[in-house]
Amino acid sequence: QRIASLLFPSEFHTELRTKKHLSIIPFGPITTLPIGTIKPFDDERQVVDLFTVNYLLFAGEVTREPMLWAGKPKRALIIGNPVSTKLERARCMEQLPAAEQEASMAHRMFKGTYLSREKATRNAFKVHAKHADLIYIAAHALAGLEDGIADSFIALADDNLTARDIQRFSNFKYTTSLVVMSACQTGLGRINEFGVIGLARTFLDVGARNTLMSLWSIDDKATETLMGEFNRHLAKNSPSEALQIAQQFLRNETDYKDPTYWSGFAIYGNQMRIAK
Repeated sequence: QRIASLLFPSEFHTELRTKKHLSIIPFGPITTLPIGTIKPFDDERQVVDLFTVNYLLFAGEVTREPMLWAGKPKRALIIGNPVSTKLERARCMEQLPAAEQEASMAHRMFKGTYLSREKATRNAFKVHAKHADLIYIAAHALAGLEDGIADSFIALADDNLTARDIQRFSNFKYTTSLVVMSACQTGLGRINEFGVIGLARTFLDVGARNTLMSLWSIDDKATETLMGEFNRHLAKNSPSEALQIAQQFLRNETDYKDPTYWSGFAIYGNQMRIAK
């Protein structure tokens, strides 16, 4: 209740009741909060019932007009359940069958390049990511809390893809509309006064418009269900709208009603609206 009163002071309630979207300026650890579960008014409605939400990269972007979301991507790169051929590495990487099913379903919907299991390597990412308008990754990931860049990574088949690698491979010239990181802790990292430094912010720094990030270690099967709904609604909705619909579906229509299953994902980047 205290967090709700700080983020949504009563003086703003009249104005907030007329709004349907929130753009949140990052400050310290605010981007790590499961904002969808907060009850902003004096009733039982949660943010997920009332608003679509995006976290901005910088405060100055609050004045920027929403960017256009074209819907179905034309050049998708989809990575699912990387599996190492190296015995020692394979022992440390638990396979994610639900993530592989999720990625396979995304490939059927979006087409493009699909890299799964042993084919999901760092070099393959480097080659294909620079041309992709959607980058979709369903894999293991880990946030580095000390540095955020050198120690945050996505586990690929042959090696880890760090946030530093993403900077280097992209040469800060990605034109990706959306990066989906259906993996653990991709929205976490080193916290400073400007927000969180890690994988999600790095993709925005190198040119991506939006990143879908996770705020904690996520459940494999629940995430498959959530992302299936998210993907289905992307064609006719912006990323923040598609996420709201998917989260409402999980909470209301499935066995994954507990907030730990559905509230741990958020959209980072500029507000987008569907192109008419």
